[in-house]
Amino acid sequence: MFTRFAVAVVITLSAAPAFAAGGSIQIAEPGDAALFVVAVVGLILGRHASRRAPRPDNHQDDTQV
Repeated sequence: MFTRFAVAVVITLSAAPAFAAGGSIQIAEPGDAALFVVAVVGLILGRHASRRAPRPDNHQDDTQV
């Protein structure tokens, strides 16, 4: 029983790289412009997400200059 299980595991693990290499599709590398746009969008979203919520009493914080 254990021998059959061990053989099945070995066959399954050895066949995985062959399946992965067979019917794969290639994904193109993004261009410089696309990477630049992703970086700018990330900066905008990061600055927007890091803003502090306004105080309910509409007073400025001492930390804001």
